[in-house]
Amino acid sequence: MVHRIHRWTVHRIKDTLVDVAQDTEVDGAQDTEVDGAQDTEVDDAQDTEVDGAEDTEVDGVDGAQNTEVDGAQDTEVDSAQDTQVGGAQDTEVDGAQDTEVDAAQDTEVVGAQDTQVDGAQDTQVDDSQDTEVDGAENTQVDDAQDTEVDGAQDTQVDGAQDTEVDSAQDTEVDAAQDTEVDSTQDTQVDGAQDTQVDGAQDTEVDGAQATEVDGAQDTQVDGVQDTEMDGAENTQVDGAQDTEVDGAQDTEVDGAQDTQVDGAQETEVDSAQDTEVDGAENTQVDGAQDTEVDVHRIQDTQVGGAQDTEVDSAQDTEVDGAENTQVDGAQDTEVDGAQDTQVDGAQDTRYREVDGAQDTEVDGAQDIEVNDAQDTEVDGAQDTEVDGAQDAEVDDAQDTEVNGAQDT
Repeated sequence: MVHRIHRWTVHRIKDTLVDVAQDTEVDGAQDTEVDGAQDTEVDDAQDTEVDGAEDTEVDGVDGAQNTEVDGAQDTEVDSAQDTQVGGAQDTEVDGAQDTEVDAAQDTEVVGAQDTQVDGAQDTQVDDSQDTEVDGAENTQVDDAQDTEVDGAQDTQVDGAQDTEVDSAQDTEVDAAQDTEVDSTQDTQVDGAQDTQVDGAQDTEVDGAQATEVDGAQDTQVDGVQDTEMDGAENTQVDGAQDTEVDGAQDTEVDGAQDTQVDGAQETEVDSAQDTEVDGAENTQVDGAQDTEVDVHRIQDTQVGGAQDTEVDSAQDTEVDGAENTQVDGAQDTEVDGAQDTQVDGAQDTRYREVDGAQDTEVDGAQDIEVNDAQDTEVDGAQDTEVDGAQDAEVDDAQDTEVNGAQDT
C-alpha cells in the first residue's frame, strides 16, 4: 500500500506541477522534488531518484541510501550499484538489484525497485519487511524478510536472511538462485552468508566446502576437497583424489590412483598400476593380468593380478574418454562418455546402480547420487567424488553441481 501511494503521489505531483519545483513533506522526513529531477528524502539518509533523473545525496552521509527508480536500479555514491546502510548487508544481483537498509532485507527484482524506510520496507505487510508485487518481485511471508516468487530469486522463510531456508544461509547471485534446505550450508563461510567472488557463485572458507573462483566450479580450501581451475574439472590436493588440469581428465597425486594428462586417459604413478595413453588404450604395468579392450565398449585396466574391473583399492577404469572416480575403495565403470560413480563396493551398471547402489547414469549426464550419497551431476557438470572426497562432497560437505552452474 505504501508503495502504491508513493508512486501515485509522485505521478500526481508530476501531472500537476510543471515548472515549479515543489517539496512535499511526508512523514516528517520525506520530501519529493518535482520538475525533471525529483529526489525523495527518507529519514535523513535515504533519497530516491524518480524518472531517470540523478539522485541527490542529503546530509552528506556517504553511507546514505539512494535508490534509482524507473529504469535505473539503484545508484551508489561511488558509481557502485548497491548501497550499504547502517552496517546492514546488501546483496547486489546482476547489475544492481536489491538494497539492504537498516538490517531489514529487501530484494530487488526485474527493475522493480523498493525503498527501505526506517527498518521497514515499502509496501509493508503484516509488520514484515516488504512485499514486491507485479511479475516476479518478492512476497513477504510470516514476518520473514522477503520471498521471491516467479522469476524467482530467493525465498525467505522463517525470519532468516535472504534466500534463507531453515536457518541456513545462502545468497542469491546473478539470477541463478540457490536454495538452502534443512540447515545444510551451501557456500557457508564460517557461519556467515556466502561470499561472491568475481561473478562466481560462492566461496567456502574454513570448514571448507567449496570456493567459487572466476567462473570455475569450486575450490576446496583447508580440508581440501577439490580445486576448480580454469574450467577444468577438479583438483584434489593433500589426500589427493584427482586433479583436473586443462581439459584433461584427472591427475592422481600422492596415493596415486591415476593421472590424466592432455587427453590421454590415465597414467598410474607411484605403485604403478596402469598407464592409459592416447585414446583410451591401456597398458598393464607391474604384474597385472591384462588389458581389457572392447568389452561392452568399456576399456578397463587390470591391476595387481586381480580381475579386470578392479574392486576395492583398485584404482579406477577409464571408459570412452570420460573420467571416472574411485570412491571408498569401490570400483567404478565409465559408460558412454557419461560419468558414474561406484560407491561402497556395489556393482555398477551401465545405466542403473543395483544393490544399495548410489548412483544412476542417465543420458550423458554424470551421475545421480541416491541414498546418503548426496550429489547429483546433471548435464555435463563436474562433480563425482563421494564420502570425504572431492567436489559434490558427501557427508557434511554437500554441494551439488547442476547444469554447469557452480554449486548449490
